[in-house]
Amino acid sequence: MTNEEQMFGICDQYKRSGLSLKSYCEQNAVNSRTLRYWLGKMDKVVSTRGNFVKLNSESVFECRSIRQILEIEYPNGVKVRASIDFEVVRKLIGLV
Repeated sequence: MTNEEQMFGICDQYKRSGLSLKSYCEQNAVNSRTLRYWLGKMDKVVSTRGNFVKLNSESVFECRSIRQILEIEYPNGVKVRASIDFEVVRKLIGLV
């Protein structure tokens, strides 16, 4: 895992935590200036990629049941939920 991937993961954890930046940093021994830097860098990367986020196929397709709920949350907060057959998705994108 690259440093960028690791820091983007920490940024994602912070965003999902619901904590203030200060509280998150104190609880997770993260430098607040470092987190602010990577949050800004992550926002720039996401905006230059047309707001698509790279998914790790191993984490997406490790489920064992055939039908799952897929939820996509856009940067503006809009959420789309759908019941989906991951076996079909695997075949469609060639991850058999």
